[in-house]
Amino acid sequence: MVSDFRNNKVNNYSVNACIAPLASVDNCAVTTVEGIGMRKGELEGIQKEMVAADGSQCGFCTSGMVMTMYTLIRNFKKVTKKQLHQALQGNLCRCTGYRPILEAFKNTKVLCGLGEKCCRNNSEKMDSKDSTFVPPSKSQEPIFPPALRKTEKTWKIFTGKSITWYAPENLADLAKLKSRMPEAKLITGKH
Repeated sequence: MVSDFRNNKVNNYSVNACIAPLASVDNCAVTTVEGIGMRKGELEGIQKEMVAADGSQCGFCTSGMVMTMYTLIRNFKKVTKKQLHQALQGNLCRCTGYRPILEAFKNTKVLCGLGEKCCRNNSEKMDSKDSTFVPPSKSQEPIFPPALRKTEKTWKIFTGKSITWYAPENLADLAKLKSRMPEAKLITGKH
């Protein structure tokens, strides 16, 4: 899950890590499947349900499935079947099939071990710039880092040995850049 701060709010996106260029996550918080456990040694709600529903066999797709569903739960208090199906597109499972995976999502009742005290239920308080919220355990999901809450609009240029990556902030800047360099390839949009 990649999270950024735009339009004065934290936005969460599922990202296929294997094809996301590193420059595309600049100024973003990145949460992996290892970072979502409720407490040390415990699984997060969707992870527990994947186990209970036999939603994982070889394990190859499991991390992507869990993080996609976790991102949906973070973004919406109530997720429609259509949203779930759209979000899971591109996450391929060849062993389990999708029925137990969808069942795991359907059975997920609790996102966080903190229950009603979860930051998701108190987003206004937890998203404030001067929040003093400290997770109860080092393995608790971190709140979006205040250092990444930048509101100025700037776009960056990343230069490597054989490639230059331009990351414009909006469509107008992209159009100007593309007109100056028509041969440049458009690799990916920012989430």
